[in-house]
Amino acid sequence: MPEYKAVDELFYSFHSEFEAIVMDMIAEKTDKRIIDTMLA
Repeated sequence: MPEYKAVDELFYSFHSEFEAIVMDMIAEKTDKRIIDTMLA
């Protein structure tokens, strides 16, 4: 099922990019120390 694997890779790649953008947007509105505490 190579086509499904390709779709999965596309989805995860997009999800990672989307997550990075969202995190950047949150970081702009939130003190970085709070994010560090949440991710620690």
